[in-house]
Order: sequence, then structure tokens, then C-alpha cells
Amino acid sequence: MKKTWIMLSVMVILMAWQSHMVDAQENGCQDAQEMYSEGVALSDGSEEEANFYRKAIAACPDYADAHFRLASMLTDWGQYAEAMTEFQAALRVNGNYPEAYYGLGELAYNQAQYADAMQYYQQAIHLRGDYMQPHIGLGRVYSQQGQYSLAVNEFFKVLERDPQNIEVNYELAVAYEKEGNLKQATESFLTVKKLAPERDDVMVRLGSLYRQQKQYDNAIQEFNAALAINPANLNAKRQLGIVSFDQKKYDEAIKTFEEMMRMQTGDVELYEYLGKSYLAKKDYNKAIEQFREVLQYTPNNVDTHFLLGTIYLESGAYDAAAQSFATTIQLNPSHAAAMLQLAFVYEKQKDYINAIAICQQALNTQPEIPDGHRTLGRLYVKLGKQELETANAKQEAAALEKLGY
Repeated sequence: MKKTWIMLSVMVILMAWQSHMVDAQENGCQDAQEMYSEGVALSDGSEEEANFYRKAIAACPDYADAHFRLASMLTDWGQYAEAMTEFQAALRVNGNYPEAYYGLGELAYNQAQYADAMQYYQQAIHLRGDYMQPHIGLGRVYSQQGQYSLAVNEFFKVLERDPQNIEVNYELAVAYEKEGNLKQATESFLTVKKLAPERDDVMVRLGSLYRQQKQYDNAIQEFNAALAINPANLNAKRQLGIVSFDQKKYDEAIKTFEEMMRMQTGDVELYEYLGKSYLAKKDYNKAIEQFREVLQYTPNNVDTHFLLGTIYLESGAYDAAAQSFATTIQLNPSHAAAMLQLAFVYEKQKDYINAIAICQQALNTQPEIPDGHRTLGRLYVKLGKQELETANAKQEAAALEKLGY
């Protein structure tokens, strides 16, 4: 009897302890909900917001939404390892959490892990067919991989439901531009501009597309509109300079690029365009100065080595020209134009044997290279004359030797 009473007492104590633990957990999760709500109310991406989610998780470790919100913030902050931990914690609590899979997809995408990103996005869509964000993610992955038709298809799935989605219309325009479909890209960016008329970055993209299509008046209009909204938009100023260069208005281009150089140094593209502008004006010393600046930052810049070689050749600095063209070929062994130019250098130096060899190499690399066959024929003629002159000189020397001279 006594033994039975003791067992009953122990059971009552255990039940009371378990009841107390349940109450504590419920109270903890109730507190967690309040802290989570405080974080959501902030939604400002601050450390304070993140701390509310951390407190919610501490009070209720199985609070999946708190793990998810914290993970999303950590992703935005670039703290990818910590974000991964929180997304996985959310999925341990709820394995059918499409937003968490989407978050993992974004995490992988930000780290250029495109195969993983694709799997996570597809899992999110599998769990919730009407979830549109993963389709945007898939579209961006396809665009990065050069599968532009698949990217466009994903973006249209979203636009069918939400045709005024600015982000998706923008991504669609970018995909078209990467694909080389400039007309469709222009139309899509015009749609974005209509939806977001104050976005100067969109005007610059649109102006760049007009420039590539040689619609210079439209391009200039877009760049000036961007600068009216944001006078500090350096990309718009840069593009105006490039338009001037494309239109062969080299003085205007130089003025624009030099103004920009005073505001920012070390911009390789500006040095390149300045060098090309001076080259077009045949101001070789200034062109060389700019191209040397390019090579300070990008020593393996093939185009710059080639252009320097061209300047040296036109200036009569044949040894420097030969070195520049040889470097160009070393960096790009299939650069037929550099081979042909090097042949011209050897021709100027009357080294016809090497000139013929490198000219033949250029023709083997690019059989239809302009002026290639004509140059090769001319070199053979010059080599023949040189050999004949050499033979005649030897005969004259032998005759003089017989005469005692």
C-alpha cells in the first residue's frame, strides 16, 4: 500500500512538472510572437529588427517564421553562412516552407552557385505553384547561363499575373539585351520607364540601347533626362562622351572624358576612349600616354597592345611596334590583324623572310583577312628583288677581288 502511494506521488509530481513545462513553452512562444511582431513592424533592415527575431527564436526555438525573417536579413547583409543556418532551421521545423527554399535559392544565386539556386527555386515552385518569386529567380539563373529564351519564358509567367511588375519588366529587358535583341530590349525598357518615370538608371540603359542602334538623338535625349533627375549620374555623362566618339566628334568626347577623369581616377574605360579619341586626331603622344595608363591597370589588355603597335608603326618606331604586336599575339594567338601588322613592321625593316612567315600565319588563321594575299604577294616580290640584288652584289665583289681590289 505504502509502495503504491509512493508511485502515485511520483506520477503526480511528474505530471505537474510536465504541465509546468508546457505552460512555460506556451508562454515563451507567446512572448516570441510578440517579439516577432515587433520585428515585422520595424521591417527596416536594422540590427534592432534582427534582434527581435533572435529574441523570438531564443524564447521559442521552433519559430520557423522568425528563423526565415532573420535568414533573409542575413542574406541581405552578405552573412551567407549564418543565413544558411537559419534557413535550414526553418526547414527543420517546417519541411514544406516554400519561402525558405526560395531564400536558399537567393543565397545560392548571390554566390554564383547557379545549379543549387535552380534546384531551390524549383522546389519552392513545386511546393506552391502560384509562388511567383522563384520564377523570377529561375529567369535570372537562365539569363546568367546564356539561356535567354528560357529566361524570357520565366519572366512572362510572372508578367501574365502581374504585368506592371517593375522588377520583372527590368529583368526581361536585360535578358533581351544580353541576347542581342536590341529592339525587344528597347521596348521592355520603355515599359519600365513608363512604370518608373523617375529612374535615371533606366534612362541610361535605354539611351545605351539607342546608341547601339545608332539612334543618337534619342540616346542623347535619354542621357540628358537622366542627368536632369540625377546630375551626379556619371554613367550618363560617360555615355554622352561615347556618343560623341561614335559620331566622330572627338573634341567633344575628349572634353567629356577629361571632365570625368577629374572626378574619378583609375577608370580604365575612360583612358581607353581618351586614347582612341587622340588616336583618331593623330595626336599620337597623348594617345600613347592614355594607353599606357590602361596597361597600368590591365596589363593584358589585348586591344590596347594592338593599338599601341598601330601608333608605333605609323610613327616609324618599328622596334616598339614589333614588340607591341608580338605581345598582342602572345596574349591572343589567333589575332590575325596583329600578325598582318607585324608583317608590315618586318617589311619596313626589310626583313622579308620573317614578314612572309608571319603574313602566311595570318592567312592560315584568317584566310580572308583584308589585304592579306596582296601583302604576301608583294613581300615575295620584294624578297626576290632583295635576293637578286644580293646575288649581283656578290658577283660584283668576286669580280673586283679578281682584279685585285
